[in-house]
Amino acid sequence: MTENQFTPPLLKMIDLDANSVFMGMILAFILCAILSRLIRIATANANSDRNLPQTMIFLGAIVSLIMAVIGNSLARAFGAIGALSLIRFRTSVKSTNDLAYLFMAIAVGMTSGSGYYAIATGATGLFAVFILITKRFFAEPASTRVSLLKISYTFNDDLNKKLVTKLQSAGVAYRILSEESTNGGKFAEMLVEVTLPTDFRAADLIREICELSGEIKASILID
Repeated sequence: MTENQFTPPLLKMIDLDANSVFMGMILAFILCAILSRLIRIATANANSDRNLPQTMIFLGAIVSLIMAVIGNSLARAFGAIGALSLIRFRTSVKSTNDLAYLFMAIAVGMTSGSGYYAIATGATGLFAVFILITKRFFAEPASTRVSLLKISYTFNDDLNKKLVTKLQSAGVAYRILSEESTNGGKFAEMLVEVTLPTDFRAADLIREICELSGEIKASILID
């Protein structure tokens, strides 16, 4: 009985040759470029990172190379995890959609780097259809944009109610992301996500909020 008969199929080493590795990287680059172009068109007026398309292209090609190098080797996998754990990303993702797009770029890179070229191509086409469907039926109106505000004020119930009333009367959709007190409860700080019409400046809303009281300080984190 040969040695291969004792080796479970999942434990066999799969090492792609150089041509296959390069082909996987090129395919991941092309597929992610197509997706990023489609995403750029579909999210032209959305609150999306302008560097997202280029990041997707690079990420897909890099992940493809990593997957090709790792193969089925546990030693290589742990080595890659150890090397990548040294990288620390400090840039926050502006939109949850951006996070989904980055995961798709990683998935394209993984399938291309593993030699599943047909799956990578088909999944890219299917995801492109998903983008068009969500753009058509679930996208926010192009006439709005999302801004993130930071509001600090001397804490009291009356002032808190005035802030909420101002946000409601301004005719904007808002969501309080976080609210905390500082200095023994004397001061409060809120992070508020507001959806504004394109013709309404966030600076105007900030000015109206600060006019409520001299104890309020407000700033724009993302516009």
